[in-house]
Amino acid sequence: MLTDGRIIWYLNCIIDKKGKDRKKSRMPALFFICVTGMQHAILLLEDSLRNEIIPLVEALGFSLVEVRVIKTKGNTTVRVIIDSARGVGVEDCAAVSRALHPRLELREDLGDFSLEVSSPGIGRVLKRLEEYRIFTGRPVAVLLHDESEWRHGVIYSVENEHLILTVKDRQERLPFDRIKRTKLILGGEEEE
Repeated sequence: MLTDGRIIWYLNCIIDKKGKDRKKSRMPALFFICVTGMQHAILLLEDSLRNEIIPLVEALGFSLVEVRVIKTKGNTTVRVIIDSARGVGVEDCAAVSRALHPRLELREDLGDFSLEVSSPGIGRVLKRLEEYRIFTGRPVAVLLHDESEWRHGVIYSVENEHLILTVKDRQERLPFDRIKRTKLILGGEEEE
């Protein structure tokens, strides 16, 4: 697969070889294709990294919440978010960073990169079904599509297409297709 810079160079060469004036060519459309291609390449890279580092993170006693690759002006940053039932401290992040960095240095598709390892943080929006499982037992605020107020509770479990939320000593069964947004909160946090 072509890297970001080579895709743009290749498409510019195609325009030049056809003898078209760049200002009159369909450069915006080609640029859109390049950006979409780059985004797709980054998603593939993130999936590959996730599969490679999950065993390393889990061997240290943590869950992998998210892997993000950010490429800006020739710099690559790999952001890894971890969690555990006991919480995550600075030393935990440092230990995971020390375990991952040598492995990631072997990858040619990253080039020079910086690695950031952190905990999810309060206010994190849950994006994937797996995150609901990772954060079982944690307090969350849930906003449903057809409601204007946040529901506050603790994630009890995830069953089939439903989030089971404990709210004031009772369990509510919320279908995922009704959930607009879910975010981590501090225990006892009031409605916004």
